[in-house]
Amino acid sequence: MMTRITKKDYYSTILDLVTLAEGNGFGLPEGMTYDGIAEFVNHEVELLEAKAASAAKRAAAKRAAGDELREMVLNTLSDTEFMTIDDIVTAIGNPDVTKNKVTARLTQLGEKGLGVVEKTQVTVEPSMEGGKSRKVSAYKRIAQ
Repeated sequence: MMTRITKKDYYSTILDLVTLAEGNGFGLPEGMTYDGIAEFVNHEVELLEAKAASAAKRAAAKRAAGDELREMVLNTLSDTEFMTIDDIVTAIGNPDVTKNKVTARLTQLGEKGLGVVEKTQVTVEPSMEGGKSRKVSAYKRIAQ
């Protein structure tokens, strides 16, 4: 299995090549120095590390927000009555909380995730006369 070569690996190799070229007396274009090249490459590596740190910070913030919503969904669920996703979104009452976000958190809390939520199918009556009833997923918290 081949490992992925990163920009940092390339920059490290460039530094090795610069050291080798300097040791063998390789001539550089006018105005360019070996120290200048090494400084440039080291600065690029610093920029990559800063970018990675910033991305990790953003990911941690997103993860924390997801954890808060997961707790909110879990605390909204009843441990006796099944609730549909629409019921859960309505009970939370936050306009930023969408059905898709709730569905994702329920998946994380369900049998394939933490296993603290039970899922079933319920029949929902039609919203208008003459409509058809439909089956939707409903969830409840597993009593612990």
